[in-house]
Amino acid sequence: NVSLPQTKILRTVNGGINWTSTSFSDTLNFPKTVYFIDSLVGFLSGFGAEIFKTTNGGVSWNPTIIDTSSCLFVYGLPKNKFHFLNSQTGYVCGGFTNIAGLIFKTTNQGMLWKAYCEWGEAIYDIKAINSSRVIGIGGHPIEYGTKIFQSYNAGSQWQQSETGCFGIGKYLSFRTPSEVWVAGYIFHLNLDSASHNSNWICIEPPGFPLTKVYALQFVTSTYGWAFGLNGAILKYNTEVIGINGNSNLIPRNNLLHQNYPNPFNPNTTISYQLSKPEYIKITIYDLSGKELETFDEGYKQAGVYKFDFSGEQLASGIYLYEIKAGEYFETKKMTIIK
Repeated sequence: NVSLPQTKILRTVNGGINWTSTSFSDTLNFPKTVYFIDSLVGFLSGFGAEIFKTTNGGVSWNPTIIDTSSCLFVYGLPKNKFHFLNSQTGYVCGGFTNIAGLIFKTTNQGMLWKAYCEWGEAIYDIKAINSSRVIGIGGHPIEYGTKIFQSYNAGSQWQQSETGCFGIGKYLSFRTPSEVWVAGYIFHLNLDSASHNSNWICIEPPGFPLTKVYALQFVTSTYGWAFGLNGAILKYNTEVIGINGNSNLIPRNNLLHQNYPNPFNPNTTISYQLSKPEYIKITIYDLSGKELETFDEGYKQAGVYKFDFSGEQLASGIYLYEIKAGEYFETKKMTIIK
């Protein structure tokens, strides 16, 4: 006989001083995420088809009903995070990159979950902001960057946009109602409530790339933590990230971001950030170094900017784009596929 591996569930009832371990009874499901609404009611899911609910503080777990009639193939895909707006309405996100991204919604205390699936990227975190607005984050492999998934009508319709930052968004946290942080290798910061197509600021954590960040949480507007590679633990510090008394963030350094999408046909967006006012030029080269086009962006104040580029006149291949901002210059590669 071959025994199947089982997930261990750890539980504490004294603030984490002691933990008890039990084996999860369902050997066909391997939970990876747990969420409690209160001290008794919680939900658990992960690798496998089911979403489980407890009403006795995690002593026992029972499967709920999942409706995937709108997209049957997502039934067994991994679930990553739960978030409930109230005791009745909640969401869980998940999926698998290059297969499908998924979001399930419940409006009856988690007894029935309805699936939405319109994306090719996994969704790693989700927040229900109010009765209408829901926001999720995810992304493709590193070169494609982080995507934001938004609904303004309680999940009936969804919009997509990109942060323009390196990495894949894994954790989403609101420091204030208008200031949103994402952990995805580097920090992604939005000062406009992460509204659709708004600008994002890309911030490398201290010690990057040895401290790539994968998780973050703001407990209050001044108290937050981030966690990452090599056991990195970072504490929120306004002195480090450069927020002044008016809560306006100015990038601490000039930075040219990877274009998105990449590869592209024929349009892409080149994002960059400035730590001080500079005169900006963006130049396109072929791989031999021949200058193809130069765009005079003029004098820009410190901040974050996006430049839309069309490669309609260029053949398929790899090209270089360069930014010059005062004494700062940087070059990156982009690929056109037609």
